[in-house]
Amino acid sequence: MSRYTRIVGLLLLLLAACVPAQVPDQLSATAGASLVITDDWVRGESFAAQIPGGWRVVTGEATQSQRVTLVAPDSQTTIELQAGEAVPPSDQAPPEAREVVRVGAGVVTATLRTPADQREAMQAVFAQVVASLNFPATP
Repeated sequence: MSRYTRIVGLLLLLLAACVPAQVPDQLSATAGASLVITDDWVRGESFAAQIPGGWRVVTGEATQSQRVTLVAPDSQTTIELQAGEAVPPSDQAPPEAREVVRVGAGVVTATLRTPADQREAMQAVFAQVVASLNFPATP
């Protein structure tokens, strides 16, 4: 056997050792439902909603029901959208607005939190987001 053949055989053996024997668990079963965020929409299994211009999207825990929080550019105003009828935590101040909206066969709870001096302007944005909610999750 030539030296070249031995080197090629050894390299092939090393390469074969790099291939995992099975797909790792974290790749075959990621937690939670999928969520797709585009420029102006957030779409999940429970609902889709339009994202106001310039706002950020913060997702909820992967193991919980679908929940997204839309954060205004000033980082003081938030709109939380959660699949199901959410019970507000008792340790938080009451929201500026809260609506439970029937979306297709499901329910989405929409909650607005904003400083008092921005309430009027943010109520209009909140109304637009609530009006955009739909299911199945397509705009």
